[in-house]
Parts: sequence; structure tokens; C-alpha cells
Amino acid sequence: MKKIYIGLMGVILVCQTIVIMVLAYDRNDPPKVERNDAFLVDFDQVDFLRMQEVIARYEEGLGDNILMIPPIVDGGYSIHEYGSNGREIWWRVDNTRDGMASEHSQTVYTCHSISMVEGEHFHFVELSDCDNYEDDEKLRMVGFLKEHLE
Repeated sequence: MKKIYIGLMGVILVCQTIVIMVLAYDRNDPPKVERNDAFLVDFDQVDFLRMQEVIARYEEGLGDNILMIPPIVDGGYSIHEYGSNGREIWWRVDNTRDGMASEHSQTVYTCHSISMVEGEHFHFVELSDCDNYEDDEKLRMVGFLKEHLE
């Protein structure tokens, strides 16, 4: 009789553990995916915050590196590579994968200032004080659609 009681208690304990595990697991939660903050591809709130960090680091004289693949409307993807040592910014635009580009090339810009400006529908990242450009000329690097940031 004692063995039956111990066996029954064991079965009950296993069943309780299974019930607790099933109740603790929420099927509506998507699986957690670690995002690499060196790559911006979604241009969502997480990427926007990362870009704000990039700007803040530059303003503090700190370097940073990110790779951005902005969403496309038509054509193919262009890859934007940002690098900085805290004193200078290098921005490389590679459109060699864009089938709609009139000229496939890689262009590198060297600049000394970066800022975020707000438009009607976008937050834009702009570079200024760039080599081979007028002092007041701004280069629009990427944009974040406001409706994707909510």
C-alpha cells in the first residue's frame, strides 16, 4: 500500500509540474529574438533608438559603426555603412545590388557633423560639414517613418 501511495504522489507531482509549465508558457508571445544592434534593417523604434545612440556617441567624441539596409520602395537594396572615430564620419553608400539604379557604384562621404531632424512624416538623419560640399549643405543619410516608431 505504501508503494502505491508513493507512486501516486509521484504521478501527481509530475502532473502538477506539467500543468504549471503549460500555464507559464504564453502561446501568444512571439519567440524572443536577439537583435544585433550593429545592423539596422527594420527602421523601427529599436533601430531609431540605436541611431540616436550613434548621434549621441559622436557628440561625445566616441566612435561607432553600423550597417543599415533601409526599406525600399522600388528597385533593389542599397547598403549604407556608417563609421566614426568620434571626430570624423565615414558614410559609404553601396547601390551595386540595386537593379533600378542608373549607375552601380559605391560612394564614400567624409563629414564632421551629424544630426536628427524631424519632417512631417519622417525623422531624418543628416550629415553636414562634409568634404567637397558647401559648408551649409546637408546630406540626408536615412529616414525613419514616424508611423513605424509608435
